[in-house]
Amino acid sequence: MLGTVVAAAAVAVFGVMLIGWARACRRGEFRRSWIVGYRTPLTLRDDRAWAAAHRAAAPFILVAGVGTLVGGVAAAALAAVQTGEVVPLLLGGATVWALPWVVIGGFPAVRASRAAVTEGDRAPE
Repeated sequence: MLGTVVAAAAVAVFGVMLIGWARACRRGEFRRSWIVGYRTPLTLRDDRAWAAAHRAAAPFILVAGVGTLVGGVAAAALAAVQTGEVVPLLLGGATVWALPWVVIGGFPAVRASRAAVTEGDRAPE
């Protein structure tokens, strides 16, 4: 039981980390990184593209984080009061929940990064 509670806490912490990432992206405070983020050739070479991409993806990252956090907290609560097959399924579901949302966020991220560079390259009239 203790191991399950620890696993649930780890999933909840992962959700909190995703929420923190989303907040930093939304505010434009998420710095370019070779490890975390939407790393395309364009976003890795242009700060405007990096910021625009992450700002556009922030709502999707937030959904990923909130869902993962809720799943982790629910699994911890259930593990504290009962043992059963539901808790591991909830933990797995909460973890898997994050992946499609982060991937889906990549689509508006790419569009926004391209638009940011295109707008920045236009000469003032």
